[in-house]
Amino acid sequence: MVRYGIIGAGTMGQEHIRNIRLLGGCRVEALAEPNGDMRAKASQLAGEHVTAFVDHREMLTAGLCDALLIATPNDTHHDILRDVLATDLPILVEKPLCTTSTHCRDVIARAEGRAAPVWVAMEYRFMPPMQRLFY
Repeated sequence: MVRYGIIGAGTMGQEHIRNIRLLGGCRVEALAEPNGDMRAKASQLAGEHVTAFVDHREMLTAGLCDALLIATPNDTHHDILRDVLATDLPILVEKPLCTTSTHCRDVIARAEGRAAPVWVAMEYRFMPPMQRLFY
């Protein structure tokens, strides 16, 4: 069982929770969200087994996750990535990676040589079915 940790449980975080629930062999084990209403909603969506945290650093020290997904506001990615890149866990971060080229270069340098991958999620609007819908 792959245990996911979700950092950021707003709209995109909740979408990822719903998608993870559709997969076999994995579940959302932990989530970190400072907003109490969003944390409660996402916890309910993830299921009774989930452990919810106010701060992502608390979630990281709990050791509950095999993989991390970051779905926080764009301007928070750099600070969060500095913390999560210190782990050996695979990381998926919602786009954009960061909001400045300096921060992006810093993350790339920190990720260099990691055994676990760091991925940036794709944007739905660039998927061919969505492009046909838009144009």
